[in-house]
Amino acid sequence: MALGKVSVNNLNLGQGAVTEIERYFLFIGAGAKSVGSLMALNTDSDLDALLGLPVSDLKTQVAAAKANGGDRWACLAAPIAAGSDWLVALEKAQQQGFSVEAVVITKPVTAAAELSAMHDAAIAVSNTYGRRVFVMASTAGITAEQTWSEYL
Repeated sequence: MALGKVSVNNLNLGQGAVTEIERYFLFIGAGAKSVGSLMALNTDSDLDALLGLPVSDLKTQVAAAKANGGDRWACLAAPIAAGSDWLVALEKAQQQGFSVEAVVITKPVTAAAELSAMHDAAIAVSNTYGRRVFVMASTAGITAEQTWSEYL
């Protein structure tokens, strides 16, 4: 008669609190659901349930980060109303004590002044809260009607 065998796997599923800011990003953009809230997301999060069913820049970029982030991926998402100022959501996250490595603004940039505002916001977070952060700006993608040279 054969003896039984027991295997024990102690898996770290990343289900606890985030203790390091590396690779922990805050995504801010217009959303269809949970507007004005700050949500912690991970690999188990249902983006349709939390961010709404309609396609949005926020949900698209969070989904891409989730797909590329690996098995311990996590982030914060701050859905805002269309046309709202992303600085309000950034300030709210800072006041609630969240530390992130980067802030991703999902609305595509259309003017140089927007990039300057993002830089100024990163400096303000550093000066006010002592947290180093960089801001990632989105750009509009190429359309089906454009050639590469037209897009550039």
